[in-house]
Amino acid sequence: FIRRFKFLLQFEMPTPAQRKLLWERLIPDKTPLAETIDFAELAHGHELSGARIARVIYRASALAALRDGEERKLSQADLKECAAAEVKKAEGEVSRVVQQWFA
Repeated sequence: FIRRFKFLLQFEMPTPAQRKLLWERLIPDKTPLAETIDFAELAHGHELSGARIARVIYRASALAALRDGEERKLSQADLKECAAAEVKKAEGEVSRVVQQWFA
């Protein structure tokens, strides 16, 4: 499949500082947030691309939206839980690709 492409571009993973900015900027301004969100911890604790960070935010926001009342705020726990799931998912995807290449 890859041989059909004329160019392959490699994008470097964002640095922790860049990931911190992505975490801060990808959450919509109107999203109700718990006061305990630590973007630096998220940035250093999970090596994710911008697209994966966006997926984590979307999934975590859905979890928060399903709760009642004051509990509907997006929390650090929501983000960490969904980030860990996204990392696990990414590891599985990489493993499948490597197996295909070297099988």
